[in-house]
Amino acid sequence: MATIERFEDIKAWQMARELTREVYAASKDGNFARDYGLRDQITRAAGSIMHNIAEGFDAETNADFINVTFERLYKLAGETRAAVRGFMTYLRTSNR
Repeated sequence: MATIERFEDIKAWQMARELTREVYAASKDGNFARDYGLRDQITRAAGSIMHNIAEGFDAETNADFINVTFERLYKLAGETRAAVRGFMTYLRTSNR
């Protein structure tokens, strides 16, 4: 197993970064781009995953990091799920 020296070395952070890139790219097109509130909510939620991992990395101990990261990510996952559901509803009801 590779040594983690920086938060950028954490696979979960790398995956969150890729997710964030994809969300930002998807949010630039069509009606989604014009729905500023929804777009901002979803892009903030995606970016928060990376930020929470980076912030948790500076925790005092591994146990602190686990607790901080889990609680924040669990909450963020729920918020992201709700935002994605809202976006899906929006797509179903939009005139495309």
